[in-house]
Amino acid sequence: MEDASGATALLTPDYKELTAGEEQWIIDGMLAKGGSMLIHGNPKLGKSYLALQALAGITGESPDWLDYPIKEKGVGLYWQFDTPRGLWQTQHIFQMEKHGYPMEAVYHVDPPMMPEGFWPVDVLKEEHLDYLHEVAEKVKPLVVVVDTVRKMHSLDEDKSHFMKDVYTNIKSAFAPSAVIFITHSRKPKEDTPDSAVNDVRGSSFASGDVDTLVKCVKGRHGNYSLKLEGRAIAEESVPMIRDPYLWFKKPKDDEFEAQLEQVLQDTFLHSLRMKARELARISHKNEETCRSIVRRRMKGEPDAA
Repeated sequence: MEDASGATALLTPDYKELTAGEEQWIIDGMLAKGGSMLIHGNPKLGKSYLALQALAGITGESPDWLDYPIKEKGVGLYWQFDTPRGLWQTQHIFQMEKHGYPMEAVYHVDPPMMPEGFWPVDVLKEEHLDYLHEVAEKVKPLVVVVDTVRKMHSLDEDKSHFMKDVYTNIKSAFAPSAVIFITHSRKPKEDTPDSAVNDVRGSSFASGDVDTLVKCVKGRHGNYSLKLEGRAIAEESVPMIRDPYLWFKKPKDDEFEAQLEQVLQDTFLHSLRMKARELARISHKNEETCRSIVRRRMKGEPDAA
Protein backbone atom coordinates (compact mmCIF):
# COMPACT_ATOMS: atom_id res chain seq x y z
CA MET A 1 0.00 0.00 0.00
CA GLU A 2 1.52 3.33 -1.06
CA ASP A 3 0.14 6.85 -1.29
CA ALA A 4 1.21 9.89 -3.28
CA SER A 5 3.69 10.97 -0.56
CA GLY A 6 5.65 7.75 -0.93
CA ALA A 7 4.62 6.38 2.49
CA THR A 8 4.28 2.62 2.31
CA ALA A 9 3.59 -0.52 4.30
CA LEU A 10 3.82 -4.18 3.31
CA LEU A 11 1.80 -7.24 4.21
CA THR A 12 3.74 -10.13 5.75
CA PRO A 13 4.18 -12.22 2.55
CA ASP A 14 5.64 -9.21 0.71
CA TYR A 15 7.69 -8.04 3.66
CA LYS A 16 9.36 -11.44 3.91
CA GLU A 17 10.65 -11.03 0.36
CA LEU A 18 12.61 -7.85 1.18
CA THR A 19 16.39 -8.20 1.10
CA ALA A 20 17.76 -8.29 4.66
CA GLY A 21 21.07 -6.76 3.65
CA GLU A 22 24.57 -7.59 4.87
CA GLU A 23 25.53 -9.57 7.95
CA GLN A 24 23.67 -8.20 10.95
CA TRP A 25 25.83 -9.58 13.76
CA ILE A 26 29.24 -8.79 15.21
CA ILE A 27 28.92 -11.44 17.94
CA ASP A 28 26.35 -13.94 16.71
CA GLY A 29 23.04 -13.48 18.53
CA MET A 30 24.61 -11.22 21.15
CA LEU A 31 25.85 -7.95 19.63
CA ALA A 32 24.37 -6.55 16.43
CA LYS A 33 26.09 -4.15 14.06
CA GLY A 34 25.40 -0.68 15.42
CA GLY A 35 23.61 -2.32 18.35
CA SER A 36 24.28 -2.40 22.08
CA MET A 37 24.95 -4.72 24.99
CA LEU A 38 24.92 -4.04 28.72
CA ILE A 39 27.18 -5.97 31.09
CA HIS A 40 26.38 -5.55 34.78
CA GLY A 41 27.15 -7.14 38.13
CA ASN A 42 28.44 -6.40 41.59
CA PRO A 43 31.68 -4.41 42.03
CA LYS A 44 34.99 -6.25 41.44
CA LEU A 45 33.27 -9.18 39.75
CA GLY A 46 35.15 -9.13 36.43
CA LYS A 47 32.86 -7.09 34.18
CA SER A 48 35.81 -5.32 32.56
CA TYR A 49 37.54 -8.61 31.78
CA LEU A 50 34.37 -9.86 30.13
CA ALA A 51 34.31 -6.77 27.89
CA LEU A 52 38.02 -7.08 27.12
CA GLN A 53 37.46 -10.71 26.11
CA ALA A 54 34.71 -9.56 23.76
CA LEU A 55 37.13 -7.10 22.16
CA ALA A 56 39.76 -9.84 21.82
CA GLY A 57 37.28 -11.73 19.65
CA ILE A 58 36.10 -8.68 17.73
CA THR A 59 39.68 -7.71 16.86
CA GLY A 60 40.47 -11.22 15.61
CA GLU A 61 42.55 -12.60 18.50
CA SER A 62 39.87 -15.13 19.44
CA PRO A 63 37.37 -16.96 17.18
CA ASP A 64 34.46 -16.49 19.57
CA TRP A 65 33.20 -14.93 22.78
CA LEU A 66 31.76 -17.37 25.32
CA ASP A 67 31.39 -19.79 22.36
CA TYR A 68 29.29 -17.27 20.41
CA PRO A 69 30.98 -16.96 16.98
CA ILE A 70 32.46 -13.65 15.88
CA LYS A 71 30.80 -12.68 12.59
CA GLU A 72 32.67 -9.46 11.83
CA LYS A 73 36.07 -8.22 12.97
CA GLY A 74 37.36 -4.68 13.42
CA VAL A 75 38.90 -2.16 15.79
CA GLY A 76 37.88 -1.81 19.45
CA LEU A 77 37.79 1.39 21.55
CA TYR A 78 37.76 1.11 25.36
CA TRP A 79 36.77 4.18 27.44
CA GLN A 80 38.29 3.24 30.80
CA PHE A 81 37.05 5.49 33.62
CA ASP A 82 36.82 3.11 36.58
CA THR A 83 40.34 1.78 37.22
CA PRO A 84 43.61 3.66 37.87
CA ARG A 85 45.93 3.56 34.86
CA GLY A 86 48.73 1.66 36.63
CA LEU A 87 46.37 -1.08 37.76
CA TRP A 88 44.76 -1.24 34.33
CA GLN A 89 48.17 -1.75 32.73
CA THR A 90 49.68 -4.17 35.25
CA GLN A 91 46.57 -6.23 35.94
CA HIS A 92 43.92 -6.11 33.22
CA ILE A 93 46.15 -5.75 30.18
CA PHE A 94 48.76 -8.08 31.72
CA GLN A 95 46.17 -10.80 32.34
CA MET A 96 44.85 -10.53 28.78
CA GLU A 97 48.39 -10.82 27.38
CA LYS A 98 49.10 -13.73 29.72
CA HIS A 99 46.18 -15.62 28.18
CA GLY A 100 47.35 -14.90 24.64
CA TYR A 101 45.35 -11.76 23.86
CA PRO A 102 47.73 -8.81 23.25
CA MET A 103 44.77 -6.69 22.03
CA GLU A 104 46.89 -4.95 19.44
CA ALA A 105 43.82 -3.53 17.69
CA VAL A 106 42.22 -2.10 20.85
CA TYR A 107 42.49 1.63 21.63
CA HIS A 108 42.24 2.88 25.23
CA VAL A 109 41.19 6.23 26.72
CA ASP A 110 41.48 7.08 30.42
CA PRO A 111 40.88 10.37 32.31
CA PRO A 112 44.52 11.61 32.32
CA MET A 113 44.54 11.41 28.51
CA MET A 114 41.54 13.71 28.15
CA PRO A 115 41.86 17.46 27.46
CA GLU A 116 41.35 19.90 30.31
CA GLY A 117 37.68 20.56 30.95
CA PHE A 118 36.42 17.23 29.60
CA TRP A 119 36.78 15.26 32.82
CA PRO A 120 34.47 14.44 34.49
CA VAL A 121 32.49 13.63 31.34
CA ASP A 122 28.96 14.94 31.03
CA VAL A 123 27.17 13.47 28.04
CA LEU A 124 24.45 16.11 28.30
CA LYS A 125 26.98 18.78 27.29
CA GLU A 126 27.24 19.23 23.53
CA GLU A 127 30.96 19.96 23.61
CA HIS A 128 31.60 16.72 25.51
CA LEU A 129 29.61 14.73 22.98
CA ASP A 130 31.58 16.39 20.19
CA TYR A 131 34.81 15.31 21.88
CA LEU A 132 33.66 11.69 22.23
CA HIS A 133 32.57 11.67 18.60
CA GLU A 134 35.86 13.21 17.44
CA VAL A 135 37.90 10.46 19.10
CA ALA A 136 35.65 7.78 17.62
CA GLU A 137 35.91 9.36 14.17
CA LYS A 138 39.71 9.11 14.33
CA VAL A 139 39.71 5.48 15.51
CA LYS A 140 36.64 4.27 13.55
CA PRO A 141 35.90 1.40 15.96
CA LEU A 142 33.54 -1.44 15.19
CA VAL A 143 32.74 -1.63 18.91
CA VAL A 144 33.10 0.89 21.76
CA VAL A 145 33.17 -0.10 25.45
CA VAL A 146 31.99 2.42 28.07
CA ASP A 147 33.32 1.47 31.52
CA THR A 148 31.34 2.59 33.42
CA VAL A 149 28.16 4.41 32.41
CA ARG A 150 28.03 6.03 35.87
CA LYS A 151 31.21 7.99 35.09
CA MET A 152 29.66 9.54 31.97
CA HIS A 153 27.05 11.65 33.76
CA SER A 154 26.03 13.16 37.11
CA LEU A 155 22.30 12.51 36.93
CA ASP A 156 19.88 10.49 39.05
CA GLU A 157 20.06 6.94 37.66
CA ASP A 158 16.59 6.15 38.97
CA LYS A 159 14.95 8.68 36.63
CA SER A 160 14.01 7.19 33.27
CA HIS A 161 13.89 10.53 31.45
CA PHE A 162 17.45 11.29 32.60
CA MET A 163 18.81 7.87 31.64
CA LYS A 164 17.08 8.00 28.29
CA ASP A 165 19.18 11.07 27.46
CA VAL A 166 22.37 9.45 28.79
CA TYR A 167 22.11 6.25 26.75
CA THR A 168 20.76 8.00 23.66
CA ASN A 169 23.55 10.58 23.69
CA ILE A 170 26.30 8.01 24.19
CA LYS A 171 24.99 5.95 21.28
CA SER A 172 24.73 9.00 19.05
CA ALA A 173 28.30 10.09 19.89
CA PHE A 174 29.71 6.73 18.83
CA ALA A 175 27.39 5.89 15.93
CA PRO A 176 27.64 3.85 13.76
CA SER A 177 29.75 1.77 16.20
CA ALA A 178 28.13 -0.83 18.43
CA VAL A 179 28.38 -0.03 22.15
CA ILE A 180 29.04 -2.28 25.14
CA PHE A 181 27.88 -0.51 28.30
CA ILE A 182 29.24 -1.57 31.71
CA THR A 183 27.40 -0.74 34.92
CA HIS A 184 26.76 -2.13 38.38
CA SER A 185 23.79 -4.23 39.42
CA ARG A 186 21.35 -2.88 41.94
CA LYS A 187 20.64 -4.59 45.22
CA PRO A 188 18.10 -7.40 44.66
CA LYS A 189 14.53 -6.77 45.76
CA GLU A 190 12.70 -9.46 47.68
CA ASP A 191 9.58 -9.25 45.51
CA THR A 192 11.47 -9.22 42.18
CA PRO A 193 12.84 -12.36 40.50
CA ASP A 194 16.62 -12.43 40.03
CA SER A 195 17.38 -11.86 36.34
CA ALA A 196 19.60 -10.02 33.87
CA VAL A 197 16.76 -7.55 33.23
CA ASN A 198 15.47 -6.85 36.73
CA ASP A 199 18.84 -6.26 38.38
CA VAL A 200 20.26 -3.42 36.25
CA ARG A 201 21.03 -0.43 38.47
CA GLY A 202 18.82 2.62 38.08
CA SER A 203 15.84 3.11 35.82
CA SER A 204 14.39 0.35 33.67
CA PHE A 205 15.14 2.36 30.53
CA ALA A 206 18.60 0.84 30.06
CA SER A 207 17.45 -2.77 30.23
CA GLY A 208 14.75 -2.08 27.66
CA ASP A 209 16.95 -0.01 25.36
CA VAL A 210 19.89 -2.38 24.78
CA ASP A 211 19.71 -5.50 22.62
CA THR A 212 21.38 -7.91 25.05
CA LEU A 213 21.88 -8.00 28.82
CA VAL A 214 24.67 -9.93 30.55
CA LYS A 215 24.70 -10.20 34.32
CA CYS A 216 27.84 -11.43 36.11
CA VAL A 217 26.95 -13.60 39.10
CA LYS A 218 28.99 -15.12 41.92
CA GLY A 219 27.02 -17.68 43.96
CA ARG A 220 27.20 -18.36 47.68
CA HIS A 221 29.62 -21.24 47.18
CA GLY A 222 31.93 -19.34 44.86
CA ASN A 223 30.35 -20.64 41.68
CA TYR A 224 30.23 -18.20 38.78
CA SER A 225 27.59 -17.83 36.09
CA LEU A 226 26.33 -15.38 33.49
CA LYS A 227 22.65 -14.59 33.14
CA LEU A 228 21.86 -13.75 29.53
CA GLU A 229 18.76 -12.24 27.98
CA GLY A 230 18.21 -10.43 24.72
CA ARG A 231 16.20 -9.85 21.60
CA ALA A 232 17.79 -12.81 19.82
CA ILE A 233 18.51 -15.18 22.74
CA ALA A 234 16.28 -16.83 25.29
CA GLU A 235 16.79 -16.10 28.98
CA GLU A 236 19.36 -18.50 30.36
CA SER A 237 22.00 -18.94 33.02
CA VAL A 238 25.39 -20.16 31.81
CA PRO A 239 27.75 -21.82 34.35
CA MET A 240 31.22 -20.24 34.19
CA ILE A 241 34.68 -20.52 35.72
CA ARG A 242 37.32 -17.79 36.17
CA ASP A 243 41.01 -18.47 35.62
CA PRO A 244 41.62 -16.45 37.76
CA TYR A 245 40.26 -13.25 36.22
CA LEU A 246 39.07 -14.11 32.70
CA TRP A 247 35.75 -15.85 32.10
CA PHE A 248 35.41 -19.32 30.54
CA LYS A 249 32.42 -21.58 30.08
CA LYS A 250 32.25 -24.45 32.52
CA PRO A 251 32.73 -27.85 30.82
CA LYS A 252 29.47 -29.38 29.70
CA ASP A 253 27.54 -31.86 31.75
CA ASP A 254 28.17 -35.26 30.13
CA GLU A 255 24.66 -36.44 30.99
CA PHE A 256 23.03 -33.42 29.34
CA GLU A 257 25.25 -33.77 26.28
CA ALA A 258 24.07 -37.38 25.93
CA GLN A 259 20.44 -36.28 26.29
CA LEU A 260 20.94 -33.61 23.64
CA GLU A 261 22.49 -36.12 21.22
CA GLN A 262 19.62 -38.53 21.87
CA VAL A 263 17.05 -35.88 20.97
CA LEU A 264 18.92 -34.78 17.85
CA GLN A 265 19.09 -38.34 16.55
CA ASP A 266 15.41 -39.17 17.28
CA THR A 267 13.73 -39.34 13.84
CA PHE A 268 10.25 -39.21 15.41
CA LEU A 269 10.91 -35.68 16.62
CA HIS A 270 10.30 -33.87 13.33
CA SER A 271 10.67 -30.22 14.35
CA LEU A 272 12.86 -27.98 16.45
CA ARG A 273 9.93 -27.42 18.82
CA MET A 274 9.42 -31.16 19.36
CA LYS A 275 13.11 -31.72 20.00
CA ALA A 276 13.28 -28.78 22.42
CA ARG A 277 10.23 -29.97 24.36
CA GLU A 278 11.61 -33.48 24.68
CA LEU A 279 15.02 -32.20 25.75
CA ALA A 280 13.37 -29.98 28.37
CA ARG A 281 11.33 -32.95 29.62
CA ILE A 282 14.23 -35.35 30.07
CA SER A 283 16.82 -32.80 31.26
CA HIS A 284 14.52 -30.68 33.45
CA LYS A 285 15.92 -27.51 31.87
CA ASN A 286 13.95 -24.48 30.72
CA GLU A 287 12.22 -25.13 27.35
CA GLU A 288 13.37 -21.83 25.83
CA THR A 289 16.95 -22.61 26.80
CA CYS A 290 16.63 -26.05 25.22
CA ARG A 291 15.16 -24.51 22.07
CA SER A 292 18.16 -22.18 21.77
CA ILE A 293 20.63 -25.06 22.29
CA VAL A 294 18.91 -27.36 19.79
CA ARG A 295 18.61 -24.59 17.20
CA ARG A 296 22.30 -23.72 17.39
CA ARG A 297 23.40 -27.36 17.31
CA MET A 298 21.17 -28.10 14.29
CA LYS A 299 22.82 -25.14 12.51
CA GLY A 300 26.23 -26.53 13.36
CA GLU A 301 27.07 -23.68 15.75
CA PRO A 302 28.32 -23.91 19.36
CA ASP A 303 25.45 -23.76 21.85
CA ALA A 304 25.42 -21.48 24.88
CA ALA A 305 24.52 -23.71 27.80
